[in-house]
Amino acid sequence: MSEAKEVGRQIAELVAALPPLRKDTEGQARGGTYKYITLDQIMAKLRPGLTERGWSIGHDMKWTDASDSMPPTPVLLTALFGTDGAPLRSCACPMLGGGDMQKLGSAITYARRYSIAMLFGLVADEDDDGAKASEPETPQASVIDQLTMLRRVSELTDDQQVELKREVMAFGKRHGATGKLIGELITELFERSTLAEMTSGEVAQLMNEIESRAS
Repeated sequence: MSEAKEVGRQIAELVAALPPLRKDTEGQARGGTYKYITLDQIMAKLRPGLTERGWSIGHDMKWTDASDSMPPTPVLLTALFGTDGAPLRSCACPMLGGGDMQKLGSAITYARRYSIAMLFGLVADEDDDGAKASEPETPQASVIDQLTMLRRVSELTDDQQVELKREVMAFGKRHGATGKLIGELITELFERSTLAEMTSGEVAQLMNEIESRAS
């Protein structure tokens, strides 16, 4: 078995053993409210499995170079490290809209939460007061898991890109976002025409934005 497949197998095993992840914290954005899972809750449930395997999660920051269309943008780098300190997988998440240190701090927490969820393919359920706690979790689709190991959507196969689009649209539908809105977000936030032109970090941020706009 290749190293990548073994890492994927162990991550799937770790995630399968996690307690249910519930969106039990309420936030406000753009005049509406939405529920989300906190970074503290994600780490509290991941930590036992990480400790058992001798794994750790680390973060770093970099800034993209300025261009004619985009100012320098802070990017959060997140990596899962093995027992020997070598990275097992990683992802990068750009943080748009920052202005001062307080906003940047909030953006870092936001990006950490979604980067970690992306690394492990975590999907949080809406809080249902425990009604579904005994039901098995639905695993994240494999194409999303594959994307965490790549830098760009274009590195996926054609079939995987089609499946990725289907998953993003399904995610949007669950959060009340139409296909038109998703297309507008891709254009406005990332100046891309399609998902195929995006990086894996941008896809993660797109899904974050879709969720944050849910009311």
